[in-house]
Amino acid sequence: MNSIPTTILLLFSIPILAYFFSTLLFAWGLHRRKPGGNSKNKSVSVIIAARDEEAVLPTLLDALTRQTYPETLYDVVVVDDQSTDATPEIGKRYASNHSNISYIRIDDTPKNYGPKKWALNQGIKASSREIILCIDADCIPELTWIEVMVSYFTQNVGMVVGYAEVMVENEQSLLQRWQAFDFLAMMAAGEGALNWGISLAATGQNLGFTRGAFDAVGGYSQIARGMTGDDVLLLQLIRNKTDYDIVFAGDPGAYNRTYPHHTILGLLRQRIRWAADAPTQIRTDFKFFLYLLVVFLMYTVILGGLIYAFTQPEFWHIFLLGVGVKLIGEFILLRYAVKVYQREKLFSIFPLWTLLQIPYIIIVGVSGLFVDYSWKGRKRR
Repeated sequence: MNSIPTTILLLFSIPILAYFFSTLLFAWGLHRRKPGGNSKNKSVSVIIAARDEEAVLPTLLDALTRQTYPETLYDVVVVDDQSTDATPEIGKRYASNHSNISYIRIDDTPKNYGPKKWALNQGIKASSREIILCIDADCIPELTWIEVMVSYFTQNVGMVVGYAEVMVENEQSLLQRWQAFDFLAMMAAGEGALNWGISLAATGQNLGFTRGAFDAVGGYSQIARGMTGDDVLLLQLIRNKTDYDIVFAGDPGAYNRTYPHHTILGLLRQRIRWAADAPTQIRTDFKFFLYLLVVFLMYTVILGGLIYAFTQPEFWHIFLLGVGVKLIGEFILLRYAVKVYQREKLFSIFPLWTLLQIPYIIIVGVSGLFVDYSWKGRKRR
């Protein structure tokens, strides 16, 4: 049996080892959680971009009307993004019944603007509060959400990244448990990095920023194109173009929950949509792009090692090295993460998740670049 040349083995080992050490960095970062240190009340606007959300919007608005934060210090702006269902009626009804809820309708989106970013932009323009909190219409926040998120806006903090999790409505559903665990893994990596001061990612399901930070980068104007990026790309702009601090709100009182996809196709469409942002990272955050590239290359090396091993047995070394290092690193990170996020029951899916990640990441990564997708009735080509 021939052996793999040392130079090739070292070359293939680089992304594998880089991924391993990044998981250890994220795990250690989760130990560095800090509570919010701001005790002063600040004025807040909650912005919701809603398109055909009649099934979930009332639950969200009910939770927002029952927040522990003083009602006079926050308002809620429902931005109806050309809905064709009962979303307008719901928004108008809540606006008429609650003095701190307003409803605006978007009938047209400029060609150079992504629809969601335009809707959020119009909602922010319609408000005048100091802090902007963004939440997706299909989320359910804790009743202490606004209060706890505000506590993280200490001096010079321009953005607060919040934690969100996927609910498991049916414990017997393998798909729901898998995506809940997968999303938890992404949140763990994001928080772990941010607790070291490394701003990698954020989710529009739970995100806050000051009006000053938003205005300082020109709002969404530099990242207007594209159907996604209202969260990660904005984070990267604030980090790279301002001196504002960005922190993670790790207090469970600031958690949000969202509904799971009920079909594999629906889940894949969501993840492909997220992956479509990758090329933009070259311009907005080259370091984050390199991290994404490392992850993609690691999975490619592992899968390639498996394929070649059937004809060239020496490649089993690469495959086993990749799988072994991946398994150890992810086990360390995610075994601790499920404790931090109080979702230990999800860890039973770990063996299946860590193996399926190999083809999954490659498929989603490539599809994000080349495959058309639809979102809320709109197509990206």
